[in-house]
Amino acid sequence: MAQRLTVEFFVKAGMEADFEALALPAAARVRADDPGCLQYHFFHALGDSTKYVLVEAWDTAENLAAHGASPAIAGMRELGPLLAERSILHRYED
Repeated sequence: MAQRLTVEFFVKAGMEADFEALALPAAARVRADDPGCLQYHFFHALGDSTKYVLVEAWDTAENLAAHGASPAIAGMRELGPLLAERSILHRYED
């Protein structure tokens, strides 16, 4: 079954450009390199310059699990110092 996730990111005020400079290329690497990735895109919230949502879709639970250990995800781990609070993850299944 396909797996879908949304992850809310709350960026420190004034760090939005730094966040995008790391997050957008990292997301592109995941889309290009991780098998089974159907979608991996960031969206910027309207009316809140510090909130972003990552929407992910994976063809199988196994490919989603493998993504967690892939080299492509390394860039995503660099986002931590730019966050004002812990991200919120929601997982869904088709």
